[in-house]
Amino acid sequence: MGNIVVLIYLLILGLIDIRKKAVPLYMLLGLIVIALFIHILRFLEYGQEWNITDVIISAVFLLMLLLVSAVKRMLGMADVMVAVVLITINGPIIAIQTFVAALTMAGCVSMIMLVVKRVNTKTNIAFLPFVFLSYMGVVVCG
Repeated sequence: MGNIVVLIYLLILGLIDIRKKAVPLYMLLGLIVIALFIHILRFLEYGQEWNITDVIISAVFLLMLLLVSAVKRMLGMADVMVAVVLITINGPIIAIQTFVAALTMAGCVSMIMLVVKRVNTKTNIAFLPFVFLSYMGVVVCG
């Protein structure tokens, strides 16, 4: 059930990202609240706890995303916040798989758009639609 809620929310965020090239902060905060609620419910229902390996992997992954976001400006802070949400709900492995798939898809689409001269190398593209599609693929394919 939690994955369906996140998929719908990611779809909405992706559509906003395509239209406005930015995501409102209140939408991200709403997603974080939903993620914490889902995490608390799963903890109460199943007793899922984090182990030290998950915490270390999550910290390294988020640090890498923050560095890419701050130094190279290749990712926005909304993308990093979505990574935090995915880690909170499904753990770091699913989040990493989702972002690797999203980066791969975004890279392929960008190369195709460059070849057909639809964009140039300075054009910003919306990344959250790729996160939505890759999250859907990772959740469905398991």
